Amino acid sequence: MATTWILAADRAQARLYRLHGRGKPLSLIEQFEHPEGRAHEGDLVTDSGAAVMQSGGQGQRRDTEPEVSATEHEAQVFAGQLAQRLSRGRVERAFESLVLIAPPAFLGVLRKALDRDTRRCVKHEIDKNLLQYSDQKLGQVISQTLYI
Repeated sequence: MATTWILAADRAQARLYRLHGRGKPLSLIEQFEHPEGRAHEGDLVTDSGAAVMQSGGQGQRRDTEPEVSATEHEAQVFAGQLAQRLSRGRVERAFESLVLIAPPAFLGVLRKALDRDTRRCVKHEIDKNLLQYSDQKLGQVISQTLYI
C-alpha cells in the first residue's frame, strides 16, 4: 500500500503526517515550530541598516532596502528546513506521494524550496491554512478534498 506524507504548514509552524490509505487515520510524524515566522517586521530588524553607497559607472545610488523583507526571509528559512526534511524522507523512501497544505503565499515559498525530485512527488496541494484543525478533522478534510 502506498504511503502518502502530508505537510500542513504556515510560516510559523508545521505538522507532518503519514497516511497509509483511504479511510485510515493520519499518523503524526513530526511537528515543527518557527517562532520567528510569527514576528512582525520591526521585531526582526534591529535597526534601519546602514546606508551603502554603490558606484556603478556614471552615477551613484543609495542602497538601504533589503531585497526581501525580514518576514519573507524567515518564511524562506522555514520553508527550506521543511523542504530538507521532505527531501530526506524521499531519499529514505518513506513515502511515495506528498500532499502540501499551506496558505497561498507560504505554499509558493515552500514549492520554490523543494528540490526537483521531491517536487515530483507532490500529488496534491491545498492552498488553505488548516493548522487550526485537529488531526482527526484534518484527516476528514483531506479525505473529502483529495479522495485518497
